[in-house]
Amino acid sequence: MEQKLDRVGKVLSEVPVILLMIAVYCIPSTVLDFVSEFIRKTDTPDKLVPITGINTIIPIIAILLTVSMYLLIAKEINIFKFDKSFINMKNILIILVGTILARLIVYSGILALMVQGIESTQNDVILSEVLKGYSWYLIASIGVLLAPITEEIIYRGYIMGHLFKNSKPIIGILINSFLFGLMHNVNNLTSLLLYSSIGILLSVSYQKTKRLEIPIAIHMLNNYIAFFTVL
Repeated sequence: MEQKLDRVGKVLSEVPVILLMIAVYCIPSTVLDFVSEFIRKTDTPDKLVPITGINTIIPIIAILLTVSMYLLIAKEINIFKFDKSFINMKNILIILVGTILARLIVYSGILALMVQGIESTQNDVILSEVLKGYSWYLIASIGVLLAPITEEIIYRGYIMGHLFKNSKPIIGILINSFLFGLMHNVNNLTSLLLYSSIGILLSVSYQKTKRLEIPIAIHMLNNYIAFFTVL
């Protein structure tokens, strides 16, 4: 009975952190919606609202604020500590190999989708529509900075490295990778396997190095290649 109460207490103690992470995560999208609506009312009635030039200032500030707050949260719960010690030849090699493997997973997944008569994942279609008209530096801020840092802190750092730190590594790896896959707007099994496989790759890199900077770097490079080869 006492052990059950302890477990309940631990779960409840995580609620404020989870709510804070959700609230902070919503800041950029809320700001982007506000800016889009403001532009639509003042400049153009079109459905597609390009966010470029001076109109990107507030969204980028919101993105930087969100990233900073996530790093502070990660530091407070002891899942992230940035220092130069992670920069060595072994970790650089892991990052490079991890990025290559991530791209191979993506290309294999796209090929599997094409065999089924599907041109792209639903996540890519949604992103392409949402980001249409955004300046390249706003896209970079979202795809190469915001997404990799916040997602790695949530999935690899918080779920795997914090919530399941006392469990067998495979449990944390599989659970966080499955949730990571689901988060990417999947609408078929192939897409789920694609994103979950990338999640497993990122999770293994974190498990082997115990440094969150490694999956963050792999995620950043993978997104950089994905975003800027289609611009």
